[in-house]
Amino acid sequence: MERECGLIQDLLPLYAEGMASDASARAVETHLKDCPSCAAALHKFREEAKVLPDEALPLRRVRRGLARRRLRAVAVAVLAVLALCASVLSFLTTPLYLADAEGQLDVSLRGDGMLLISARNEGYYLEAEPLSDPDGSAGRYVAVSVFHYPRGVMKGQSQLVLELKPGEPAGVYYTAPGQRLKWVWGRDFIGEDGMMLLPRLALAYYLYLAMLLLAVLLLLWLLLRRRRTTRRVTEALLGLPLCYLAGHFLIKRFSTFSYHLLTDLGFILLCAALLYAAWLLLAWGRWQRADAAAESP
Repeated sequence: MERECGLIQDLLPLYAEGMASDASARAVETHLKDCPSCAAALHKFREEAKVLPDEALPLRRVRRGLARRRLRAVAVAVLAVLALCASVLSFLTTPLYLADAEGQLDVSLRGDGMLLISARNEGYYLEAEPLSDPDGSAGRYVAVSVFHYPRGVMKGQSQLVLELKPGEPAGVYYTAPGQRLKWVWGRDFIGEDGMMLLPRLALAYYLYLAMLLLAVLLLLWLLLRRRRTTRRVTEALLGLPLCYLAGHFLIKRFSTFSYHLLTDLGFILLCAALLYAAWLLLAWGRWQRADAAAESP
């Protein structure tokens, strides 16, 4: 009987803090019905636990630490999935341009001076970029792109309307990323010289800035890693350029060209923010484990 009581009393802390297995809990409860001394020991343990802080209850502290670790892992996974979803959404909302305008545009000038430019095929949409005549002559000139969205997830403008003044010259060109303008209708002020609309290059500058910041922070981390506070601050800041670089890769891969700068930059920053939140959660967990290891004897 004494041996059985010894085994049960070894299980009492686990049982009292709800960490015993179902089989062990049933064995304890069966034993307590016929053993007043073990029941008194359980009552005493519970009374002492009420007045002790959680830090004084190692099993409860371990259980809460495991719960926090699981919650942190779930939060990191959710943030990573959201970043991937943002990447997919960016792909689905990126226009796919048609390289050739042949048979894609209908251009007509109405008697009231309205110039109508329409996409000929259903499911295709138009974008227009105003052009300036380098000779300085007044007129309305536009470069039109025809595009569609992957899987038709979005809709756009299938007709453009330009109001022309009486006698005002006008011209319509077709363009696509990386291609020269092709004259379609009206006055052609470009001729055979050719002209191309260039993409925005600002993403390249942001990428270089992030790489430079990463190099500086890595140098600081190497110099200050022996001091706990400065090392941790540097580790937290290191996530900023790293997550921006990861966000850029998720949205633009290895390209730095953008024909929709604000949209691309917005998706990159969204991915970077989600990944940076995950970075901070991981760093916080690592710091907590380091502090616990330092406090343990």
